[in-house]
Formats: sequence, structure tokens, C-alpha cells
Amino acid sequence: MLDSKTILQRMIRNLVKEQPFIGHLIQEMDISVTSSNQIPTACITYDKKNIKFKIFINSEFADKLTDEQRQGVLLHEIMHFEKGHLFRFEHFGTEEDHKKKNIAADMAINQFIPHLPDGCVKIDDWKQKDGTPFPKYLTTEAYFDLIKETTNKPSKGDKNKKDSGGNGADDGDGGEGDDSDSPDRKPTTQGGTGKSINYDKFKDYVPFDVHDWDELSEEEKRQLLQEAGKIAQRAVEKSSYDYSNLPDSVKSFIDDIEQRLKKLNYKAIFKYAVKKNMQSPDRVATWNKPNKRFDVYAPGAKYDRLPFINAYLDTSGSISHTEANQFLTIMNNLLGEGQMKKCNLGLWHTDLYLTRKYKKGTPFKPDEIEAGGTDPMCVFEHIQKNHPNLSIIFTDGYYGDTPVKISDKVIFIISEGGNKDHPYKNLGLTFGIEQLK
Repeated sequence: MLDSKTILQRMIRNLVKEQPFIGHLIQEMDISVTSSNQIPTACITYDKKNIKFKIFINSEFADKLTDEQRQGVLLHEIMHFEKGHLFRFEHFGTEEDHKKKNIAADMAINQFIPHLPDGCVKIDDWKQKDGTPFPKYLTTEAYFDLIKETTNKPSKGDKNKKDSGGNGADDGDGGEGDDSDSPDRKPTTQGGTGKSINYDKFKDYVPFDVHDWDELSEEEKRQLLQEAGKIAQRAVEKSSYDYSNLPDSVKSFIDDIEQRLKKLNYKAIFKYAVKKNMQSPDRVATWNKPNKRFDVYAPGAKYDRLPFINAYLDTSGSISHTEANQFLTIMNNLLGEGQMKKCNLGLWHTDLYLTRKYKKGTPFKPDEIEAGGTDPMCVFEHIQKNHPNLSIIFTDGYYGDTPVKISDKVIFIISEGGNKDHPYKNLGLTFGIEQLK
């Protein structure tokens, strides 16, 4: 008998043949076969600590399914990813709204998946206020609104209320005094108790799989979206597509990631990156400073090396002194007063030709700026020698890709019209200057 992991690998190979992009998306994720005490059925989640998307399948659950059902479960999990359900960062505060979002997300995808096992949400089982099934092919948000409209709890006293016809009062959707026997009346309640039409179904709902809708910081959102984009790009390449012949659904998925990246609060991400690398240093014992309590009989304490920032401004021919001063203005606005006091400035092109301490309100003059080529190796060498807590490099991003190894933290700020896809972006974060204005 084949084990669960072998069976799942066979299912993935089938999906690669039948739906190449979806199959390759699954291949790009960590898939773990677990026991029932970890995951009751299956789930897809985002591990924000390790910046990875993961799929978990319960082995006991999978062993009871047919091959078609196992494939349906895999499709269900990966479609949560492919439809962007893990990228929608709106937070639903209550446990009840969390449950409604789970149902809505399942509704949005299950209607496209044949051979799902029992227990999965079926859209035909959920009714609108007029008693007809929910419409097909809506978004998660649209289904969430429909569920909210049709799962209201009965208000206090509804069970004992009677209208003039002796019927239980409704939840107010039909208007006061409506005749429940009227042919024009929409059946907004069930059983004459004031409950909305889907109240019992919602109350009895047991999730088929586990969803992770944790709140994320702006930086965590950026990491999630960039990782999703990398997975999508690798799946496209392995599927032998180019953008011109991508299916519309795949284009929409990739475009959605790009649009969400553009809408992030990059100022918050920048400030977080600076704060993270400028934490207060540890205090160390020293005999050079008397102890406040025990005087000369015990060592005092002082701060270890104070954290500092080095800012390096590219002044090659494509960057003017106006842009250099624009960069200083952004630094003034985004960094705290204390951080700027511990900031050094350097001007460079192929050489680091000027360094000075930062002075607030002191812009660069045109005669201080030297034009030249662009070679950031002089900057990397200075960073490796001085080891600042954080280096911020303002540049147009157009330079060669000489290999460099550097362990220090670096932020790149790219001038307008510059190259955000520069060769050294893997060394740290990259922002467009327009994102920080």
C-alpha cells in the first residue's frame, strides 16, 4: 500500500500535466503530511517568520479519500493562494466574522473544483433572502456580504413576538407589518423565530480546512507579496509560458500581486527597517565610571558603541544636486532627530570622494557635487571597513554586477526613473524615492 506522501506526489504530477501553472505552484511550496493532532484535514498558511507558504495534509484524512478527492483537496488549498485569499489584509475583528470569511473564501473556489469530499461548502446550499441559491462566480468579498445579510441572529423577544396574522416576527428586513402570506413577500426568516434564512446553517458550520488570516505589519505584507510573486514567476517559467500567452486568470493573479505591492505603506516599511537596525545598544560594565549606588566599590555602566547610520549619495552624471537635496529632505522627514545626529554622509561616483557628519538644514551646493561614472564598490568597501548599524544608499541603480559579499544591513533608495531591479537588490531593501515622499 502506498503511503500518503507518495500518493500526494502522484496527485501533484497529475496536476502538472492537467493544469501546469497550478501544478507548478504546488511544487513551489512546502508540503507536509501531518497527523490529526496537528491539522484535522488540510490547510494552506503563510509562515511569516520564515517567509514561506506551506500546505499541510492530514495523513489519516487523506487515506480515506479517493484519488479524485485528494486532487480536489490539493486544488482547494492552492486556489486559496491563486485567488489571493492570503493576500487580502483586511482584518475581520470578531470570531464570527472570521468564520464568515472562511465560508466566503471556500464558496468562491469550491464551485470550480469537482470531486471534493463531504463537508466542503456548497454554494447551492446557501440561500438569498428570496430563497434562491447564492449566485455563482462572485468574489470572496461579495459572498462575505451575502453571508452577513442572511445569518443574523434572532433578536431578544423575537420568539415570542407575533404579528397580526399570528406569525413569528421577522428580522426587520421585510418591514414592519408585512404579511408573511403575501405572494410578494420575500421569505427573510425561517421557522417564524426571527432568524435569517441561513442562520442555522451558519451556526452548525464546521470548517473543512484551516485558514490563516493573521494581521500583518506593512513589512510582513511586503515580504508575503514578494514571496508570492517569486513563486508565481517560477511557476510561469516552469510552465513554459511568456506573459503574452498566459491565461487570463494567471495574468490577473500576477497583476493583483503587483498592484498590492504598489499600495503598501512604504514609509512605514522604511521606518520599521531603520528602527529595527537602530535599537538601543546594550549597557556594559566599566570601572571608568563610578557606580551610582556603590561608588568606587563596584563598576558603573555605560552604553556600548552608539548605533549610527551611514548615508551614501550617488552623484554620477544622471543625478543632480537637486535630487541629492531631495534625498536629504526625505531623510529629514523619515528619520528621527536622534537618528540623524548619528548619521554620516558620503558622496560617491566611482570613488567615495567626500564624507562628513550630517547637519540638519545644510543642503548640498552645486560645487560640492562631482559627476562621474557609477561604481558602488567604493561604498561597499567603506561599509565593510566601518560596519555601521545601517547603510542607506541613494542611487539611480544603473551599474555593473561585480560580485560582492556583505553582511551589514543596507537600504537602497532609487532616484526617479532609476533601476529598482538593480544588481545588488538582494543585499537589502529597495525603495523608489517616489514611494517615500
